[in-house]
Amino acid sequence: MNILMMKVQFVTLLILFNIFNCIAQGPPPPPPPPQTLSSDLLPIATQKDAYTFTGLDELVWIIAVEDGYKFYYLETDKQSGFTFETIKQQREFINRTLTWYDSNQKYYIISKGKQKGLVDKKGSLLIDMNYSSLSAYTAKKNGKRGVVNFENEEIIPFIYDGLQSCARSSRLIAKIDTLYGILDSVGNQLIPIEYAYLNECNRSYYTFSTESVNLIHKENTFGVLDSNNRIVIPESYRKIEHLTKDAFIIETPSKKVGIYQAGEGYLIQPVYDLLEETTFPFVLIAQQENSFVVLNIYGEKLSELAYDSMEEKLTILKVSKNGKFGFLAPTNGKYEEATELIFDTLDDFSLTRKMHFTVGEQSGYLTFDSDSNTFNVHWKNQRK
Repeated sequence: MNILMMKVQFVTLLILFNIFNCIAQGPPPPPPPPQTLSSDLLPIATQKDAYTFTGLDELVWIIAVEDGYKFYYLETDKQSGFTFETIKQQREFINRTLTWYDSNQKYYIISKGKQKGLVDKKGSLLIDMNYSSLSAYTAKKNGKRGVVNFENEEIIPFIYDGLQSCARSSRLIAKIDTLYGILDSVGNQLIPIEYAYLNECNRSYYTFSTESVNLIHKENTFGVLDSNNRIVIPESYRKIEHLTKDAFIIETPSKKVGIYQAGEGYLIQPVYDLLEETTFPFVLIAQQENSFVVLNIYGEKLSELAYDSMEEKLTILKVSKNGKFGFLAPTNGKYEEATELIFDTLDDFSLTRKMHFTVGEQSGYLTFDSDSNTFNVHWKNQRK
């Protein structure tokens, strides 16, 4: 019993000792700053809890504080008035849509909790940490997208469900609910937000649909708008592909293709099964059932005959007719036979290597003289 009492007294004394020891040492130290950056931060050897970051100005440090990190500016011996938890260099800010981004500068997204802001390489706060996402042309706030500049002014109000930068111009495709329209870089509506589908073709034209797009069954029809919201190709085509300037390859619901000039009409009636661009501008390979010809975009034939097959490589066309192969080459704006159509088998065209062929029991190879733009035929001995 005495031994038990002694053990109880010992434990009690030990607990009291720990309590008095904690009181003497003061409150526990603050928790370390977030570790999400530790692998990316570069420690400064001469200063404890001070770091730099790739591309950051050498007179700006990142220092650890109780609730994250701050910038420390060596020139002024001051700290930033804001605290952040993560920092990430953002290379995508080189973008044509917003003019205040300088392609020669480095930008960094900083965040605290779920809110993001933007700083430059000197640690200057350009955009406050008020946004759930930031990109080269848009920010997200309270679930809506808009545009803010370096003075934290709303250039485009935060009312859109989506904002997508156009690849070929300084415009934005805007979305509200399920409908799309086009804005300029300061938020003016160029095309009303009333289309179920809208996509940029080039700087002047947009494919559109007024019906929800079914990507599985592909039953939609599409048309083309210009930047003034004028319909220049009616909403009647299964596919529309920009060809050049104001010309488009269109495909009808019956899967026939032709060429449509925006605002004018057909350059080539949709009677072909295939229209394929070649290396030469405005020159197309056209297939109608099992027959191939060469056309320009105005529908004029550039090859004298129709062939059973046609493939292009480096401006030369390998063709066949009645089971015999040969080559066509561009000559004075036309495509003419550069070899006889006598080969039973024939390699694809090459500028540098031999193109082997067979003719009945005989064989040989062709070489191409690029100076004269002609083929030379080399026969081998007759097969045994």
